[in-house]
Amino acid sequence: MPSSTQNELQSEQNNSEATSIETIQPPLDIITRTIIESTARSVSKNGLELEKKIIASSTDPRFNFLRNTEDPCHGYYKRKLAEYSAQNQDDSTNEPNIKIFHAPKDVPTTSIVDTTARLVSKFGLEFEMMVKESNTDDERFNFLKSSEDPYHALYKQKLDEYASDPRDEYYQRKIAECYVQNRNGATDVSYPMDIKIFHAPPDAQTPAIVDRVAFLVSKYGWQFKMMVMASNTNDARFDFLMSSPDVDPAQAYYQRRVQSQRLDLPNFLDCRVLEGMTLEELDTVKVTGQFVAWYGDVFRGKLMERVMMNHQFEFMKQTDYRFSFFNEFVVGYSQVLNPPKYLKDKLNNNAAYMTAILEAFLERILWDHVQELKWLDGGENSMIEWHNSASKDFVEDHELLPMLEMSPPAPLPPQKRPELDESALVPLEPEDQFLAQHEGLSIIRVICVPDGQVIKITVQSLSENVASLKEKIAEVVQIPANKHMLSGNRAVLKDNDRSLAYYNVKSGAILILDVV
Repeated sequence: MPSSTQNELQSEQNNSEATSIETIQPPLDIITRTIIESTARSVSKNGLELEKKIIASSTDPRFNFLRNTEDPCHGYYKRKLAEYSAQNQDDSTNEPNIKIFHAPKDVPTTSIVDTTARLVSKFGLEFEMMVKESNTDDERFNFLKSSEDPYHALYKQKLDEYASDPRDEYYQRKIAECYVQNRNGATDVSYPMDIKIFHAPPDAQTPAIVDRVAFLVSKYGWQFKMMVMASNTNDARFDFLMSSPDVDPAQAYYQRRVQSQRLDLPNFLDCRVLEGMTLEELDTVKVTGQFVAWYGDVFRGKLMERVMMNHQFEFMKQTDYRFSFFNEFVVGYSQVLNPPKYLKDKLNNNAAYMTAILEAFLERILWDHVQELKWLDGGENSMIEWHNSASKDFVEDHELLPMLEMSPPAPLPPQKRPELDESALVPLEPEDQFLAQHEGLSIIRVICVPDGQVIKITVQSLSENVASLKEKIAEVVQIPANKHMLSGNRAVLKDNDRSLAYYNVKSGAILILDVV
């Protein structure tokens, strides 16, 4: 970034810091908040010229916070711009560059428009913002950034088309075909679903990928998981999606993350650690940041007085290399936690209450890593439960906070996928020849379309018939075998009396289970 631009952003940062952060609250609407934060992040990286371009090229009222200093969201934008600009000047922001949506270079813009519209109609405008942010340097995605782009009108038309059919059977069929055809990384540019829904560069580590996929699947449902799997069939870092938690620790961690209420912090904070920092130090930084975000600057000041000579809390000093990293957690937790409004005043006006909270916090900081993981999985409820326990002697019963009720996921409607076009499938090899080439025990993976469950079935020989395989599947999924319709990458397994070898099903094959 040119030095003049850095100076401008530094000036913006200084002006923003003159405003009390305590008085600036993020917008309640998640879409508005996502737009503001994405814009601030992009402007911090590309300079104020980008802000001017957005103002000049867009009449979208959602960007009024850029045009009007009186807009209620303008202050929050300036605050985020200052935060991101500070982070860009610091080396501690080496977050994994995992893209939510990736298009190979030879995929035409029309295919990108079609796939993006289909997915946005399914997952909403927040997903659109994530796609836009993930492809800021790809001109083929300009239709998301400007209404003047020649492909923007086509995108809006496609959005209307896909939104008009809530069942979107074509979309369901394409998901399944990704598995049935098992394209092995081919990039047939006429086929929109060859665009990857989730892309991780070579330097992204598996733990960061597991964490991000788990968050997105918990947000968008099992169909998103299926698309991620289909999009990364040749990337071993995604093998955890097809493995068992009994043999793959990554799958066990993934399942726990999907089911947890863990808070999702911005900038991949949960996936980052500074060089030379131990897990114990990281836990201390995280939980201290969470408590400062919950109890405010009064708590922060009193804690610093209390632990001034304690080396465990050196990161709270401005001279420490971890200070900026710690502040990122304070800001991140401030965005996702909702403490009671009276809390900071109550702490400030009651010395005994403050002392009790500090004492309880210093005991809390001694928890081991296993306890920390359990705490994180509880999300905001962990903080509420702890707060109620530590506050019970200082507040009235009616002031104790209720635990947040986590709504169970809405039941999915029955899914019925249209029959595949068998004329497009690869011709089968002769049964005897195929069996001779694939002898012995085989493990077959089955994806259950009703709920996205992935199971593994072992057969002693591929001479076993389809009926036998269905019975084994029925024992696991608790769906009668006579309701099963199985599809492979070479054929639909219609005849129960035919062998698996007849349908060219080999060890490691992926079958799709539909319920009919």
